[in-house]
Amino acid sequence: MDNITNRPERFSEVNRDKGLGEILTPAEYLNRGIKVIRAIEDAIHTIPRQDTPYPDWNIRYFNPGGGNGRDSIERLCFGAMRNILADPKHPIDFEGYHWSDFNFHSKEYTNRGFDAVWPQFNCVCNVWVSAKVGTVIVQMSDTKTDLDIPGLDTPRLYNSELIYQAWRDAVTANLTGPSPQVVSKLTDLKYIIRAPIGNSGTLVTMRDVLLSQGVPKDQLESKVTVKRTIDDPSSDEFKMLMGTVHGRPIGRLCADHAESLNGKQVQKIHVWNEFIPSFGALIFELGEGKASTELEREQSTPRKGKSTTTQAPSQKPQTPHLPPAAPAKVTRKISERVKNLMKKFQE
Repeated sequence: MDNITNRPERFSEVNRDKGLGEILTPAEYLNRGIKVIRAIEDAIHTIPRQDTPYPDWNIRYFNPGGGNGRDSIERLCFGAMRNILADPKHPIDFEGYHWSDFNFHSKEYTNRGFDAVWPQFNCVCNVWVSAKVGTVIVQMSDTKTDLDIPGLDTPRLYNSELIYQAWRDAVTANLTGPSPQVVSKLTDLKYIIRAPIGNSGTLVTMRDVLLSQGVPKDQLESKVTVKRTIDDPSSDEFKMLMGTVHGRPIGRLCADHAESLNGKQVQKIHVWNEFIPSFGALIFELGEGKASTELEREQSTPRKGKSTTTQAPSQKPQTPHLPPAAPAKVTRKISERVKNLMKKFQE
């Protein structure tokens, strides 16, 4: 991995501008990923496991045009999403009216008239969810459109929390709807898909990982779709992907909701280079597995990740109680345990 990430041309790409163009060093993505994974493990080892409380999304945001019971989403990303959903490494039964659409828009951003020109492209986060097949698709996010509401003391929700609450509400709708197709649980969450990805830092990290997996540089430069599965959480490749702006929210989601998800964590990351021209995709596959102890973490040594399709062992989940979908009490009071856990995700 060192011969890939320590190339002079790689360091020449570093860009400290915040936003889509930011590119950090491989070591920075690696260190961020280590913090994310340790935060998940700390949350899983907490007895009893706890969820971090957040205000309900509908206090600060609204969902124009969203709803439940939507039809097949194969048309997403100009139809290219079908390729991911039908891939034999992570097959997803996408056909049917079992999808929920969440377009989280900032109420204050809209109240100020900023949505007048491009109302469909100014959402804070766009999420498609199927409780039936345990899948979440996150298409886009933009914190610049998330504005505070004057006089309302409620914090901006992390992308991880918007994703979780979309999943929670879809599961709730499936249980309480007039004719639920299937009984779902919060622990059924299996796939979180981030596509299309245009962030320069994530794309460069994906390229670094694929190069370390033996993919020829000229193949990556030929603009063809290249796919690999990274299934070794102790590898540098896995940690670097978890340290990107697309991986960190998935880690926070697992840590913040260790109780509701029954200790689920990311076990595999499916990398799609050139998912569509100039854009990539990451599929985070969740599962229940043994979290490493502090001693095991200290003794572990980074090693190159293997690209395989071996299924990680799983344990029979325990059904947690379903958190209510009603608005939570608005508060900024957070326990010291939660504060310490959240610090692990900070810069």
